[in-house]
Amino acid sequence: MKVFKILVVSLNTNSFGLRRMVIVAEDGTAFEVYASYLNTKEEGDSMLQNTNGLFSGCEMAVQLDDAPKEAIDLLFKNKKS
Repeated sequence: MKVFKILVVSLNTNSFGLRRMVIVAEDGTAFEVYASYLNTKEEGDSMLQNTNGLFSGCEMAVQLDDAPKEAIDLLFKNKKS
C-alpha cells in the first residue's frame, strides 16, 4: 500500500455533493479523488491506496502529472525516518 497525503481540498462540492481532493505520495505520484462529506479529509491528512489502486471512500480517482518538488516537500518535510 502506498501512503498519500492530502494537498488540497475544494471548498465547494460538485453537482453530486462530492468534494475534490488532490493527493500526493512521497514519490510525486498525484491523483485527484472525490469524496462525500463523510469521507472528505483535511489538508495534510494521510490516505492509503489499496492493492487494487483504489482509495477507500473515494470516487473517480484520476491520476495527474507528478507533483512538483515543492508540494512533496510541503507535505513530507516533517516525516520522521
